[in-house]
Amino acid sequence: MKQSTPIRELTLATIAFFLCFAAWGMLAPIAPKLQDQYGLSNTETAIMIAVPVILGSVLRIPLGRLTDRHGGRVMFTGMLIYAAVPPLLVGTVGNYPMLLLAGFLLGVAGASFAIGVPFVASWFPPGRQGWAVGLYGVGTAGTAASAFAMPALFNGPGRATAGLLYAIVLGGFAIAWALRPRRAARPSRAHAAARGGAPRTAPLAAHALLLRHLRRLRRDVDLSAEAAQGLV
Repeated sequence: MKQSTPIRELTLATIAFFLCFAAWGMLAPIAPKLQDQYGLSNTETAIMIAVPVILGSVLRIPLGRLTDRHGGRVMFTGMLIYAAVPPLLVGTVGNYPMLLLAGFLLGVAGASFAIGVPFVASWFPPGRQGWAVGLYGVGTAGTAASAFAMPALFNGPGRATAGLLYAIVLGGFAIAWALRPRRAARPSRAHAAARGGAPRTAPLAAHALLLRHLRRLRRDVDLSAEAAQGLV
């Protein structure tokens, strides 16, 4: 079996991130419709929107640690399989408590950002890690895709079909991710070996990555608060 390459791994990780973020953002675009359907108050709707956003932000820290320990291949396989389940719940629930549960479960998919950052960076030498992680960040467009797709699916074939479609796509890509070629030696390791030392992350690069993560965490919480204020 042909070994993988950095660009291939970057592409697959970005797609995985895109799909996880699409699942993460599938509830908010149809929140006004769900509010009308179930007679929810503005506060109840705001909480429903906020739950996945806040949970997805907070869980990025522990998931990042787990990725350092188990690797992106294992973690993204598990995340994609997991992320295929909550959309089915979104498509079939019939009351507000179950909608909150669906939002809670979707929030975990929002933490997928933390899986791909160390995984993608490990495939590139230090001088190209920022570029690679920046391209990986294109996966955040998954939320924009759901903003267009979910209302159309809700008004067309229905919410149940939307949930099933999301689950099929995520489950199918989970299989593709798990069965992809085994990795070659990491470029970052090869680069370190060529210098006669053990691979390690540059302190300044690690610090910058942490700051970016904290800014993203604060932005997500602020967006959740703004959504709540607009509905209350």
